[in-house]
Parts: sequence; structure tokens; C-alpha cells
Amino acid sequence: MLSLSSLVRPRKEVLESTLDESIFAANLGTMLQGTAPPVYGDPAEFFSRTHPSSGLKALLNLCLGRLAGAQPDAPPIIRIDTNLGGGKTHNLIALSHAVQGGLDAGSAERLLSPPVRQTLGSMPGVRLAAFVGTDHGVSASESTMWGLLANQLGGASGYAVVRPDDVGRTAPGTATLAELLGNEPNLIVVDEIAQYLQKADGVEVGNGTLADQTLTFLMALCEAAAQVQRTVLVLTTTQDSSVFSSSTEKVVALMIRVQEITGRQAYLIQPSAEEDLPSILSRRLFEHVDRSNIADIATSYAEALTAAEQRWESGLPSELAPVRLASRMHETWPFHPELIVLLDKRLSTNPYFQRTRGALRLLARTIQLLWQNGAASASAIHPHHLDLADGVIIRPQLTQALQQPQMEAVARADVANENEHEPSRADLIDKRYDASCIRHAATTCFVHSLHLGAAMTQGHTLATTLEPSTDPDILLDGWTRLVREAWYLHQDSEGFRFKTEPSLTKMVVDRTNEVRSSQARSAAQELLENLFASSSSTGNVRRMYLNEKAPDNLAQINICVFGWAQFEGERGVVDYNSPPQVILDHWNQLDSGGQRRYLNHMVFIAPNARYYDRMLRALQRRIALDTLVQDGSITERLSPDVLGDLRDRCNKQQLEARVAVANVMNLCWYPVANDKLELVELTVDSKARAERNQTEVIFEQLRERGKLLTADSPPMDPARLKQMLGQRLSRSITIRGMQEFMASSGSSHMLLDSGQLRAVIQNGIRMEVWDCQRSNGDWVDKLDLDSFSLGEGDSLHLPGTKPEPCPQCGRQPCVCDEPVACPECGEHPCACSKPPPTREFQSTRVPAEAIEDVFAQAQDASATRMEELILEWDAEQDAALRCVAKVLQTLAQVRIHPNIDPSLSVDLETETAGKVFTLKMTCSAPQAQMMEESLKAILRQGEGTACTTRIVFAFPASTSVEGNEKRTIQDAVRGTMVSRSLTVLKTA
Repeated sequence: MLSLSSLVRPRKEVLESTLDESIFAANLGTMLQGTAPPVYGDPAEFFSRTHPSSGLKALLNLCLGRLAGAQPDAPPIIRIDTNLGGGKTHNLIALSHAVQGGLDAGSAERLLSPPVRQTLGSMPGVRLAAFVGTDHGVSASESTMWGLLANQLGGASGYAVVRPDDVGRTAPGTATLAELLGNEPNLIVVDEIAQYLQKADGVEVGNGTLADQTLTFLMALCEAAAQVQRTVLVLTTTQDSSVFSSSTEKVVALMIRVQEITGRQAYLIQPSAEEDLPSILSRRLFEHVDRSNIADIATSYAEALTAAEQRWESGLPSELAPVRLASRMHETWPFHPELIVLLDKRLSTNPYFQRTRGALRLLARTIQLLWQNGAASASAIHPHHLDLADGVIIRPQLTQALQQPQMEAVARADVANENEHEPSRADLIDKRYDASCIRHAATTCFVHSLHLGAAMTQGHTLATTLEPSTDPDILLDGWTRLVREAWYLHQDSEGFRFKTEPSLTKMVVDRTNEVRSSQARSAAQELLENLFASSSSTGNVRRMYLNEKAPDNLAQINICVFGWAQFEGERGVVDYNSPPQVILDHWNQLDSGGQRRYLNHMVFIAPNARYYDRMLRALQRRIALDTLVQDGSITERLSPDVLGDLRDRCNKQQLEARVAVANVMNLCWYPVANDKLELVELTVDSKARAERNQTEVIFEQLRERGKLLTADSPPMDPARLKQMLGQRLSRSITIRGMQEFMASSGSSHMLLDSGQLRAVIQNGIRMEVWDCQRSNGDWVDKLDLDSFSLGEGDSLHLPGTKPEPCPQCGRQPCVCDEPVACPECGEHPCACSKPPPTREFQSTRVPAEAIEDVFAQAQDASATRMEELILEWDAEQDAALRCVAKVLQTLAQVRIHPNIDPSLSVDLETETAGKVFTLKMTCSAPQAQMMEESLKAILRQGEGTACTTRIVFAFPASTSVEGNEKRTIQDAVRGTMVSRSLTVLKTA
């Protein structure tokens, strides 16, 4: 795609910003006095920069034709009428140069018709007189308009004709003026008359004012000019009567009266038409414009618009339809057609913006900045190339020039800011897309809004902004964001416009800033109350921020929710590389001070300080929207559409606030192996999800990580569970013991559904991983699995423990009709005195408490003598080393008791230098002390170590359950053991 920099070369003074300000302020008086800058005073340079507009050619041919005699019927009175800065003074300077012989052959050929051009050389000297209303005052020491014109036309003799009238400030009559004009060619130019009349209206002359006399003089001058040959009166007026309303109306009325009296209508000329403006601007601003590639450029714009039209549902305005724009581009390039419309039809209608001069000032600065910042990326100069971040453009050339200084703050906030450290809303959105098109769209709409606050449709805004290199999807999406986020951009049925009144977004921002942090914090606390809820499917929620207790619960899982005030800084958790101490304290200890037993039934939720400020901001917005909806003084001023938008935002923000609180409460710690807590950061990935009970979200995360088993989870693997149980299953374990193990060990699953335990035991029986004995002594048969039900007293045993079935009925115990005799005495029921079988009692807690448990169970079962007390630990890696060290320390303390015979059993597997090493040993206490260093060395060097350590305390047959042996062992383990153990007491 060809760029401006390769096809267009601006004038040196434009690029170097050395343009004299006077170049934009054409003045007929300074030109006639010889003090104008070369661009106006030097005929050759002036005409080289002058576009041959239809208005200029008409003015030169009519005036020169009448003055030279080539067109004697040409009108004697010509009125040039346009807006301020519309080129009328420029045309008067061209006419003055022409009558003074300043037209070179080339310029004459471009501007004059052949008949006029042929008589130009024989035209006698023309007497030129000009009156510029802005250059003259109305004090008593200054001449009147007629005195000044007479002096220019005839010198001292000419002034003598009107001297009495000049001194008396009374208008001369038609005959006097006809005498002054005589038969010589006369060109009389009256410019800026309305401004002069406004001043003259304050000077009393007789019963009227000097303004009245001036209008009378102009009437007489028009009559005299119509009567004599070779005299032309050129009078300028402005189309916009709002600038000098009363004076302009008087001049227009005068022209109507001249027509009535003379029978000849003043010929009306507009110095330039709309189609002339691009060429005028181009000739004045550029040294060279290569138009040979316009067709390619126009085609690229048409193709870009066609692609965008297929994506934008709002469509394109008719004037920017692809084929239509391509045609217009041929007429206006290097300017985008909509830039010309903006200058000629929008800004120029403002009475304070001069059509040509204002456009030249604005575009000179724009071109300078565009070439400095990379004209290579542009194919045409758009409205959005008016850089509103530039102080010169935004202030003197736009907002101040248009008498709208208050709009500068609007541009700074939403469109472009001089201070790069305070980006506008459009710039912030552009940053998200790594683009610049949103500022461009905002600039387009903003400059359009300067025209009487006019609205611009979305399609018109985006199509005017679109360049061939612009991504139409980013442009549309970014504009949609800007509409939602801008502070001063308003939308109504007509479209979009920037206003000084704050938008609904700005109202919300202002009201949000008024909401105190304490208010937002209280509102967040209220939402937190309803964010987590207990249920049969999610366990019990414990609100730790309200000082609720978390009991040691075997039946249900505790969801412990902490508030932001429970952490340093009162914003939540800052460093979550490890669990905060307050969470560890609640995990290890009960509120009563004892050690927690069911550690695997604890889940902890804590606030993330990273999202705290975002949460407060969301709550502040929610409160702000609530108060705006309830504020009648606000809502009564809003249109129905805006009021509906406000209510929609209020409803949406209710959910946004809940989402924000949910996002803060996203740190979840749960138990894992080796007595550790692991962190998972929860996410709220949709607003719909945020409406749910967040406890469900927590359990979803745990289930995805294989930690939690619910009713619809895949069943546990019996072999895996057997591995986790380890030596506990080498003897037997009750169902309650298994439940206690799973509730206590972080290496186990969390059971949210008891059916999972029943299913894994069923599958284990079916797969012969274990056998199951009911509490009444019966054994569960595979044939009974369909009607299988669990009891806490039921127990699991390794395969082979179950007695062989009866050879007659195939069941165990036998269900034959014939009673089975005792193998010892042959009687049924047994009549021999064989001692009762050994009974076992189990517990899984911190050792000292577990010992207390099993002895209490033994006493409840009326057991009187004890045989063995077994403490067993499973550990891995570093924990295994610590465990063995503490076991050896315990042995050293209890071996001196006369009734206690302790022994050590170690079953470990480790890997050293890539080789697996397995050790199984049982030894007495003295032997264990001798092997201490060897055991520790093995544990230190190994990798992937798994170790089961067991102490067996054997007692003499007569040792009572009530003896002091229990206390001795408890004292020993209380000082050395901190981890949980499987504790088994065997009694007789």
C-alpha cells in the first residue's frame, strides 16, 4: 500500500513549523501598503499558491472585462459572500494584483478567458481604492469611508470633491460621486464592512449615526457605479449573520434596495465552492502531490469498507458505501472526503471558525505532526489525524477557536491527553488491543461533536476512521468498550456525541469515589455470609471469621472459611508459599487445646490479598449504582434509555460484586501425605458459576485432583487402599478403624459419600484383596455382596484368614442342620475350658491419646489382662528419619520398666544409586540402640524411602489393664512423638 510520505511532499515551512502566522491572516490593506508577507505581497509567489477556483475566475473575468472594455455589460456591483475565512480576502488580493499588472502569462492563462486575456495588455491604468473595515476607526480625527476612498482614487483633487462631506461626516450624493469617478477605470473594494458599521453605529451624526451615513454613502456609490463606464464596486459580506448580525443585515438590505433603485442586481460570487477546498488546501500546504496512484488508493479503501461491512451489523452510511467513497476519494485526496466535509460543512458553520484560514492553520499543524510521527503508515489524511493530544490543535485551533474551551477537558479525559502519564479512556482501550484505532474513532466523533453538538452514528464514525490497514473487528469491539467506559460520550436515538455533561459511566465513577472503603468492606462481609453454605453434599461450613468452632468430626468434612481481617494487614493472605500459621494452628489443635485427630476432614479457605482492592472497587461500584437508582434528583433527569441502562448496570453489578468476593476467597488448603497442607487457587470462570454455593466449587477442584470421592466419582482401587493401610491390615482393621484412618491420614481420599467405602470393600472382597468378618463373627461371602451392608464393628482381614467353608454346606460358619462338635471336647456346644480368644482394640490418633482410647475400649469391653501394645507409624523420606529417631528415643525411656519388654520392627524400602534396597528387621530394645546409626544412614542416603516403624510392648500374662504400664508408655511417647500412629491393644 502506497503511503503519503512516498506520494506527497509538504512545503518546507509546513514541516519546519516556520510558517508566519500572517500567512493565515490575509489582509488587503497590508498588501496594498506593501507590508504583506511574500505569500500575499509577491504576485508570482501568491499566484503559484492560488488554486483557480470557479469563484476567483468569475471575479477576475467580470471585473477585468468591465475595466478593460472587453465586457462592457459586466455587472458594476459585485458582492462576494461567504463565511469568515472562506477565501473572499484572498480573492480581493488576487484582483488587486491583477489590476496592478501582477498577472504573469501562466497565471493569466489559468484564470482569464481569452477575450479578457487579449485586452489585458491594452487596459489603461486602473485607479484602485480599497476600504478594509477592520483597519479603520471612527474617531473624530479619522476620515470617513468616502474621504479615504476619494483620496485613493483622485489624490488631493479627488479628496477635494468630497471634503465638505468628509469633514461634516455626511454622505455625498450620487452626482458628487459620479463626478469623482469620471470616465477612468475605477476598482473600488470594500471589505469587512459589517465590522466597520458595528463601530460606526456608536457615533452620533445629526439625528442618526455614522453607520446610517455610511449606508447612505454606499447606496449613492452603487448608483454612481451603475451610471458610469469602467467602474466596478466589489463589496464583501459574510453568510453568517450571528457574528455581526445587525450590521450584516443592514448591508444585505442595502443590496436589495440597490437592486430596486438601479434596476440592476448586485452580482453575487462565492469565492470558492466545496469542490475547490481540497485543491486550495493542497496547493497551499504541499509542494508536490503525485496523483497517479489515486485509483489504487481508492480501491484499497473500498475493499476495506466492503470487508468491514460484512462484519458490522450497523452497516455503512450511503456516502461511505465502498463505491461512493472511492469516487469521492478521487476528488479530495490526499485528504479523506470526510475531513473535507468536516472542515467545509461542520466546523466552518461555526461563526468563529474561518473556513479557509482555520482549515489551513489546523491542517498545517496536523501535517507537521503526522510527518514527524510516521506518515508512512497513512494513505490519506483523516479527521482522526487531528492530534487532540497536541496543545496547539486542541486549544487555539479547535476548542478556543470555536468558543468551546470547556470541551478540552472532555478530550483529555476520553480521547487524547497531553500528559502521557494520564492516558485517556480511548488510549487505555487501545493499549489492551495494542492498537491506535480507538483513539482515532474517538477523535472522529469528538471533532464532529464540536459542530453544534452534532451526533454521529456508529457506522459513520467507524467507516470514517477505517483505514486499509485497520482491523475492523478490533475497531468495532474497541468502540463498544469506549461507549461503555467513556466519561463524556453520550448515546441517543441520533447516535453518539461528546458533551461536557458527564455520561452515566462518569456519574458512576464519581459516585463510586464517594463510597468509603469501610462501606464496601461491610457490603463484602454480607456477601461472604451467603457465598459458602453447608449441605449434606458439601460438608459443614465453619465461619472462622465469626469465631465459629471446627470440631473433630469423623462423620463430615469441615470447610473452614477465614476472613481478610484475620491476617496481617487485614487484606488477606499476602505470602501463600506455605500455609499461614493461623491455619496450621486450627489444623493441628482443637479449640479446647487438644490435638486434632481427623486431620483429613479439614479444608481451609482464605482470602487472597492480591484481589482485595479489586473486590473493594466492585463493591463500591455496586453501592454507587444502588444509590444512583434510588436518587430521584438524578433519575428524573435521565432519558428512558439512559435510566434503563442505569438499572441494567445496577443488576449486573450485583453479580459482579459477588464474583469479586468469590475471586478474593480463592485460596484453598487441603491435607496431603506426610502431614502437609497443599494449596490450590480456586477460580470463578463464569458469572453463572459465581451464583452457586462456592463450597461446590471447592469440592469440584478437590475431586479433579483425585482428593475427594463423591457419589459419582470412580470407585477407589482396593489394592491402592490396601497399600495405604499397610501393616494395619496385617492383623485386622475394623470398618470404624478404616474410617478413622481415612479421616486422619492426608494420603487418603476424602469421603463425601459413604457409598464409596461400601463399594471399595465390596470390590476388595470380589477381587480377593481382603476378607470381611462381621461383628457377630460371621464372614461375608461373595454370594452375599448384592445384599451387603457395613457395620462399624465389621473388620477386614488379609486373604487366608477366613476359615475354610463347611464341606457339607459350603458356608462358614456352617449352616448345616447337624450341629458341629467342638474339635477339642467333641461336645456341642463346647464344654471344655479353653481360654477365650485374644481381643484387639484400635485407634489412630496422636500416640498418647490413642493409648488412652484403646485402654478405654478395653475397659468398656471388661478386658482385665493385656498381652501387647503396638504403636505403628508409616512415613516417607525426611519424615521417616524423624520417626525412627523418635521411636529409638521412646525405647530408651521405657526399657527400664520391669513389666515392659519393648521391641522394634522396621520395614523399609529405599533406592540408593539406582538400586532398590529392602530391609525387614525385628530386634530388642538394646539391639535397636546398637543399630541406630546404621538405620539413620540408610534413611539419609536413600531416595523414595517408604518406612513402617513399629514398637511392640509385650507384657507378662498377669499384667492388669489397670496397671501403671500405660502411664509409663504415655509419658515416654508424649515427649517424643508428635505424629499420628495406629495403636493396637491386645487383651485376654
